[in-house]
Amino acid sequence: MARAHWAGARQCQGGAGLGAGNPRCRRLRGFIGRRGSAALGQTLSADGGAERAEALLGPDTPPALVARLYRQIGNLWHSSDRPRALAAAERAEALYRQLDDPGNLGAVLALLGSLRRYLGDSAGAAAAMGEARALLEAAGQPKALFNVMNNLGVQAFIDGDMAAARNIFEQALLIKRREGARDGDEVLVLINLAEIEFNLGALDRAIARASTAIGFLRDGGRGSELGGTLFNLATYLLMAGRLEEAQRAAREALGLVRPVGGFILRACLQQWALLAACAGRLEDAALLAGFADAGFAAAGEPREPTEQQVFEALRARLEAGMPADTLARHEAEGARWSEARAAAFAARLAEDLAPV
Repeated sequence: MARAHWAGARQCQGGAGLGAGNPRCRRLRGFIGRRGSAALGQTLSADGGAERAEALLGPDTPPALVARLYRQIGNLWHSSDRPRALAAAERAEALYRQLDDPGNLGAVLALLGSLRRYLGDSAGAAAAMGEARALLEAAGQPKALFNVMNNLGVQAFIDGDMAAARNIFEQALLIKRREGARDGDEVLVLINLAEIEFNLGALDRAIARASTAIGFLRDGGRGSELGGTLFNLATYLLMAGRLEEAQRAAREALGLVRPVGGFILRACLQQWALLAACAGRLEDAALLAGFADAGFAAAGEPREPTEQQVFEALRARLEAGMPADTLARHEAEGARWSEARAAAFAARLAEDLAPV
């Protein structure tokens, strides 16, 4: 799974234009925080936090505050509920256009471009990213421009153009280094370059890059990003035939992404389906495969290139090892499962497959 990035433009700070004298607006600012990253890690990501923040909106809420809230809701749901994230980001886009705020408009357009591409709207994604790049270059915001370039690389990756993706990621890294690179941004590019290596067949290099990124994330206390990177590493190890190491990474990844849900959890459960198939537990694999397939179809989300490779390896094992009617029956049963049931099933499977 390639990693998009969309935060980082300078958001309006302080109380100016944000209803500083309005008690309800002060509460709303408390929910979304002074900076997006703080909000995402705290109140908005808490159960029901986004809904409680939305309930504070009223006819007298300043548009800048409303726009900030919906942009952050878009950030929050980017990896778990992309249609919901898209709706919120589009509301933020409309408000930033009304406010004539090119910096924040560019940042939210980068978010929109990422969401639209993940949801299969290539033309809409390209238009949003192109406008975002022009706005942010003119506004002199290298951090946000880095995010746009990284997201353009992710789009090329999803389209299967690995050479273009690698070139764009290297441009993004150059932008960041000219600014004065921070480890977090370099790690993001490292994660994405690992995906490129994997899809070019350089498994050892992909494993090395992902392992280095995981070390940086652990040292930096960036647990929120660790789950997806462990998931990537588990895939590389699995496809390299290093099953015990793959299970260990996948087990930790499942624990981290299970509370997030959505795309990343579906991809993780598909990974566990392949791990089960490799362990000879084909019926368990078919159940999880059925759940994952139904989830991708319901969300309208195509698999990324790495997840497509896992899917194809899984289908080959299931079709070779099970009668067609038995496979269809188990997949149909898994397709009816709730996300919570599928995640609990995978967690039990992970315990069963753990070495004694």
